[in-house]
Amino acid sequence: MGKIYVEGQAKQKLNADMVKVVLKFETNNKNSTAALYDATEQCEHFLGQLHEAGCDLSKIHLLNDDVDKNNYSDDYDYDASRSITLKMPFDIKRYNGLLDMIRQSRYDVSVDTEYYASNIDEARENLLQEAMICSRRKAEKIAEAMKQKVSGCEKVNVDREYGDSDNDNIDYLESAIPMLGCALNHSNEIGSPIIEIEVTVHVVWVIE
Repeated sequence: MGKIYVEGQAKQKLNADMVKVVLKFETNNKNSTAALYDATEQCEHFLGQLHEAGCDLSKIHLLNDDVDKNNYSDDYDYDASRSITLKMPFDIKRYNGLLDMIRQSRYDVSVDTEYYASNIDEARENLLQEAMICSRRKAEKIAEAMKQKVSGCEKVNVDREYGDSDNDNIDYLESAIPMLGCALNHSNEIGSPIIEIEVTVHVVWVIE
């Protein structure tokens, strides 16, 4: 009886069908209160546009407000920002409409996005099985070359699984983001982001 250590790996690409967008409205001013007012005013105007378009604003969440002393500018003494988070099913036309609304309004805003696949947890479970099958097949080939057989599994370690789950419990806007008018016609034809997930197992097989 002996033991062999064999890795197994499985990968899969998923189309993102959900998106989280963090919008950070940023301003600067000589006065800290004025800087914060400008940032919140931009955000208020943006939310007003969404409200007029029929969005449920209760599902948009405040991330943080921030005012900092600017030690590197001779023109402005304070930087201020307000950040909000919204999530929605990924639809390229609605997403582009949202960005185009920001662009046309000329907000001073940074945009950060995270993409998710709703079936990622199911895909990970399937990949774990595939990775184990991959490892066993390799082990059987090695055992056969040694004129032995795989009789069992003693230990399994699973590497970090790539691809994030959507687990921050933020409400979805569902279809509340309307099909906003958008001048980004060619951009409306591109596909959704691709998320690649990978599972690697390290297995100690018993052979005899």
